[in-house]
Amino acid sequence: VRGVGHCFVHFCQLRSAASTLVSWCFEQSSHKMSSKGEKKDKETAAVEYDPYKEVKAKGAEFNLSNLVFQYSLNREDHALQAKILEQVDKYNMGPYYQYLVDRFHWTVDAGRVKNFAETNKKAVDELQAALDDAVENLGEGEQHDAAVKLAEHYATIGDKAKTLEALDAALKKAFSAGQKIDITLAKARAALFFGDRVVLKEALEKAAKYVEDGGDWDRRNRLQVYQGTEAILTRNFKKASELFLSSLATFTCFELHNYEEFVFLTIVVSVLALNRPDLKAKVIDSPEILSVVGNIPHIGEFLNALYDCRYKNFMEAIVDLHEKLVGNQYLSAHVDYVLRECRVLAYSQFLRSYKSVTMSSMAAAFGYGEEFLDVELARFIAVKRLSARIDKVGGIVETCRPDTKNAQYQAVIKDGDHLLNRIQKLSRVISV
Repeated sequence: VRGVGHCFVHFCQLRSAASTLVSWCFEQSSHKMSSKGEKKDKETAAVEYDPYKEVKAKGAEFNLSNLVFQYSLNREDHALQAKILEQVDKYNMGPYYQYLVDRFHWTVDAGRVKNFAETNKKAVDELQAALDDAVENLGEGEQHDAAVKLAEHYATIGDKAKTLEALDAALKKAFSAGQKIDITLAKARAALFFGDRVVLKEALEKAAKYVEDGGDWDRRNRLQVYQGTEAILTRNFKKASELFLSSLATFTCFELHNYEEFVFLTIVVSVLALNRPDLKAKVIDSPEILSVVGNIPHIGEFLNALYDCRYKNFMEAIVDLHEKLVGNQYLSAHVDYVLRECRVLAYSQFLRSYKSVTMSSMAAAFGYGEEFLDVELARFIAVKRLSARIDKVGGIVETCRPDTKNAQYQAVIKDGDHLLNRIQKLSRVISV
């Protein structure tokens, strides 16, 4: 018994020593992990350096314009209104606050208006004094920089008229092609922010001229993104697709779009603008798009389902994307057009594979009821968007192959008549 007791005591001592050793090892391991964690945090901070930080800062106002756009869709969203006013207060946006008050019929806060006026007057006086001093005592470079800073201040506080005026004045002081391009692009951003398409078009035309005269590749690529965005606003999706795809691999225009939004816009316009082979080669298999398409909800299914002829999934993806399309300030005005063209595209692609198909099988492929599909097809056939006819008695949809030669002939006749009419009008003017 004493031997057994001695062994038990010895066992307990060994277990206590082992427990102490494990605790010490755990403490050492925790200390090492903590040191590694601190080192990793330092490395992460170094990795998080953003070379495009200044570029993104130039387009900071579009975060506010997006909030204002979202608020315009739902004016009962008081939390969103509070975010807007927070941004307005942060940048002392007195003129833009007045614009919002007039647009949304808000109650004017006299104290806020007074504070904006005092703060902005002081800032403008300082910037104007710096500009006057540069004009009197410094060189062209300093004069240009001072004029640009004044214009940037007006843009920051949301004063449209003075922003455009100051940018025009700064353009006169620019002495290189790069400076002129930057100023005209800044004018284009101001026009986009305030929704002025006339000024936007003029600024982009001028910027294109400067780029041709001596712009570098970065400014050329950024200009293409501006032009593509303007093309979306005017519903020229084919042009937008061409410009966006050419800028995709070297995208640096972070002042207008973040990369995910840019890819989203590229996919939407390209689906409507490209044929199947080009869509596969330029979009579906594009490494740049593949790298982020998984981060954008529903857009990957929207893109691939159409190409893979999974029409039911394609229609479901359109429904899922509807809210995002409506919430996009560039595509929102074209949502009905986008949805209609997507349906026409899917119907045309499906019918192209058949000489005739039963209404029931086509309805099953799209996940529709037969009555709804009948109404859909009849509407698009009536306006000649689909080359088909419906046999209501037999429950069949028959495709009609378009006569391309006859269509080309008719187009030549029409264009020829138009040319002859213009020649006749010109001859009358010359004879007079």
